[in-house]
Amino acid sequence: MANRGRNGPDWSGMDQWMGGHFPFMNDKIKKKMGAGGTDWVEEYVQDVLKRTFSQRTGSFPEESARAETSEANHELDYDYETFETHNNVIVRITVPEDVQVKNVRVYAGSMQLKVEQDPARKSMYIPLPSEVDGGGVKASLKDRVLEVRCPRRQEAEVFQEVRVRYL
Repeated sequence: MANRGRNGPDWSGMDQWMGGHFPFMNDKIKKKMGAGGTDWVEEYVQDVLKRTFSQRTGSFPEESARAETSEANHELDYDYETFETHNNVIVRITVPEDVQVKNVRVYAGSMQLKVEQDPARKSMYIPLPSEVDGGGVKASLKDRVLEVRCPRRQEAEVFQEVRVRYL
């Protein structure tokens, strides 16, 4: 694992140990982290909270974050909220009044939903907080709210018998 440096833990080493997948790590914070010390931690925590908030509510507290996300979402910007139960991840998407609901398509992946509007082919991606079974996803529409129920992937612990050699 990471070695302790003179100024505390070796956070760059920790990021390398995690395969470069330190959650929500951007280049600006990585640069501060590489300089040593812990002054980058507060900025990192604030960034994680901001991103987590945006995933849960579908709205962003800052306009710059909204612009960055709408660009990644290919121009479709429906309001949505995501929450979890013990067995499901539930996403409620509000379809705007000016959109014909029959033109909205939903595609499920293991960690995200893709919402697409035909015929304009605009789309957006909604990140899911846990891995889901894409084959069991169900959606219903009522009062312009599209509710998508995604069963959480239940990875049961599989035990294999281990043969014991008697010596």
